[in-house]
Amino acid sequence: MRYCPQCGGGNPDAAVFCGACGVPFPSAAPAPAAKPGLGKQTMVGMAPLVGPPAAPVSAVAPSAPATVQDPPRPQGGLARTMLGMAPLTAPSAPSAPPSGSAATQLSFVPPDVARAPAPAAAAPSPQLSKGKTMLIGAPLAPQPSPARKGSQTMVMQAVPKVSKKTLIGGFFPLTKPAEPEYVEEEYEEVVTETGEVERRIRRVERPLPPIHRRPAFLAIVGAAVLGAVGLVAVLVVRAPPPLVAEPRLDADGKDVLHVTCASCPDDTTLTLAGAKGAVQRNQADVPLASPLKVGESELELAIDRPGAGRDESVKVKVRVGFRIWPELAALQDPVPSVRVMLETAPGSTATVDGKPVQLGADGRGITKVDVTEQLTGLAHETKPLSRDIAYTIASPGAEPAQGKLSIKIGVSPLWLESPGARMVTDAPTFMLAGRASKGGGVTVASRPISVGAEGQFAQLMNISAIGATQVEVRATAANLAPRIATITVQRVASLAAEARDREASTKTGYDEVTQRGDAAANTPVAWRGDVLSSTARGHQIVAVLGVSTGCAKRPCRARVTVPGGAPLSTGDAVAVFGRVARLTPEEPHVPDVEADFLLKGPP
Repeated sequence: MRYCPQCGGGNPDAAVFCGACGVPFPSAAPAPAAKPGLGKQTMVGMAPLVGPPAAPVSAVAPSAPATVQDPPRPQGGLARTMLGMAPLTAPSAPSAPPSGSAATQLSFVPPDVARAPAPAAAAPSPQLSKGKTMLIGAPLAPQPSPARKGSQTMVMQAVPKVSKKTLIGGFFPLTKPAEPEYVEEEYEEVVTETGEVERRIRRVERPLPPIHRRPAFLAIVGAAVLGAVGLVAVLVVRAPPPLVAEPRLDADGKDVLHVTCASCPDDTTLTLAGAKGAVQRNQADVPLASPLKVGESELELAIDRPGAGRDESVKVKVRVGFRIWPELAALQDPVPSVRVMLETAPGSTATVDGKPVQLGADGRGITKVDVTEQLTGLAHETKPLSRDIAYTIASPGAEPAQGKLSIKIGVSPLWLESPGARMVTDAPTFMLAGRASKGGGVTVASRPISVGAEGQFAQLMNISAIGATQVEVRATAANLAPRIATITVQRVASLAAEARDREASTKTGYDEVTQRGDAAANTPVAWRGDVLSSTARGHQIVAVLGVSTGCAKRPCRARVTVPGGAPLSTGDAVAVFGRVARLTPEEPHVPDVEADFLLKGPP
């Protein structure tokens, strides 16, 4: 019998290799002896299911059965096993456990064949120092019963003492691990006794195929190729168009071709019919010599990239569905307006500023948008006119297009010192004075008056008859919209009679006005009081009065602006007739009154 040095399995003397694990035997070599002191650390360990043949067992004397010697086992080593199983061999004499600590998850001894009865005095259970055990038990092995011949009794062996740290474990079926795949291979070996070379056959483990032929490698390479192809496809699909052109209007209202070029770096020059535009951040505006016609136009655009960049000429098709643009010359008309021009496809309909536009057979039309309200009112400085004009254009075979035509232009300044918004006088003349834009012009009732180099003007105006007259004052300037102020001038026969009529009809006192706060704006007043101070500002007087009308607790101060009035002295008793403009923001809040006229003297 030859024992395998690798697994310990028994084989016939003539065996060339182990029938259990396939390890070749050295010629004429004795079975290897177990090495003492060998330590094992195994997750799953199992001895071969083959052992040396057992001798015949006597049936006549069951109390003294024959035994078979177990293979030698290592002694004195430290065993750390997760799951251990002894070989299914014939029983051997019990041996003392190896010294040292053992840490076992689940440990048991397999059922023995024809085990001898247990001795009368059981050996003490082995002690485990520092052991951490899941569950330790002895096998249930069939044993001949001493009381009844032929019967079998399940005898439980002694259980070793376990640690207090115990979990619950279960028995799992023990199966033989899958053996590796072997193939036969021929080899030559020199026979020691004869010196001849013989061809023999041995079993070797089948080698793995080259890495480039393994299925996993092919799958990984295939996935990588597919991923790269998909990424390229995504980049191609998502790539921006090389060039997009659309007509637009610049800040000055001129036609330009707005070009977006994804492949054009900064400072690329785009040329169209001699006009050039520079690319910045992939965008450029190229001026158009003439507006594009409604419909589709094909343009040739030259692209000159900086440095050694590629230069090329690209043909682009630009389609214009309609054109709409403003003309500002109508701002100077008697009724200031913005003229809106339309050019559409024949058969289209259009609405501008909420009003339908009459279009001709060729699709062209003109409409005006009144902006008088935005230009009316006094202002010390130039202010912008901003207006969004909504439009809707429906062309045949297309969805209605909606948008806004934005207008923005500066408005000339105009300020009047005399008269105010309302003026009452018994004289046949009045002074019109104020300031306009430097280098601008002023017209009164459509007649121009003289304007100084700095924009100042003062003109004596005639009133031909008694009654109220509205006068339009308009300031104009180059490249600016006009500003309009409308004043009312009333000529009466007697200011004293007018004062008595107003005092009789106007009963609003000082305290009532201050209590109303901002709601008191435009409230008519007829107050008497004393001049506390006065200042002349050009053609107007600004005075502070101590008001006595409707004042419960003095002083009741009010600031009064008197357009074109005579100078006032401190302490003068006056009567003022006009309207409250606002309450001054300074503390305490004081009514600010614009006077229609003012009379001196006691009541």
